[in-house]
Amino acid sequence: MKDEKIFVKRGEIKRLASLFKVSEVMIYMALRYDRDSELAKKIRHTALKSKADGGCGGEVWKRIK
Repeated sequence: MKDEKIFVKRGEIKRLASLFKVSEVMIYMALRYDRDSELAKKIRHTALKSKADGGCGGEVWKRIK
C-alpha cells in the first residue's frame, strides 16, 4: 500500500464500477493502491483524467509523515 490515495466523488465511484463492470469494492481498492493489476491501473488512470476527457477529475492525496 502506498502513502497516497485517489479521491473522487461517490457518484464517480458508481460510474467507474459500471464502466469497468466491477464492484465498488474493486474501485475502492484500486484507488487506495491496494491492487496493482492492469485493471487497477486503468481504473486509476480513468479516475485521474479530467472530466472533459471522459474521466472523473480525481485528486491524488499524499499522506504527510
